[in-house]
Amino acid sequence: MIKKLYRAIPELDAITAEINPLVVTKNGEVIAGDAKLEVDENAAWRHKDLEDRYGDVVEGDPYEVEAKKRGLTYVSLDGEIGIIGDGAGLCMSTLDLVQRAGGRAANFCDIGGGAKAEVVENALAVILMNPRVKGVLMNVFGGHHAWGRGRQGSRPRARQLEDAAAAGVRLSGTREEEGRKILKENGIEPGANAWEARRRSWSSRG
Repeated sequence: MIKKLYRAIPELDAITAEINPLVVTKNGEVIAGDAKLEVDENAAWRHKDLEDRYGDVVEGDPYEVEAKKRGLTYVSLDGEIGIIGDGAGLCMSTLDLVQRAGGRAANFCDIGGGAKAEVVENALAVILMNPRVKGVLMNVFGGHHAWGRGRQGSRPRARQLEDAAAAGVRLSGTREEEGRKILKENGIEPGANAWEARRRSWSSRG
């Protein structure tokens, strides 16, 4: 059984392969009382049989589970400000900005460069599922981004965001003026810089 467990790691691209408890019966039979297998998501395409048999995410943080179903890079944190950025570095610097200003981030959510409107909407949907979230700060580079391509689709989500939480958006890069205009048309006033956007994301905090 130990050899089989060991082989499961390279054969299934596992980052976790665990048997707990391991039961030895009175007759000397060895039984896996329970087991956990976590496959590297970057190699999941090689193991469709596992997904078909056992499903995808079966347990864990509910927001991370939902985010994974929607194809998002998302990590839950314990704060009250939702974070969306396009790129891991920009997300990390936004978390630092919120922390420096006295806030606490509710999540890390990287939508990646050039994300479509659907990705932004999915990110907002997952973030707003968390009742602790009082504001959302979006820090994106590449002005036209999803806003222009998903203009109509973003309106319902913008209204939901306006009803549920304060919103701060920092938008810069290619065709940023057009992107800001689209945001304004959808009820969101973008900040001139990340610090101003941060203030808008939890206006009640001053």
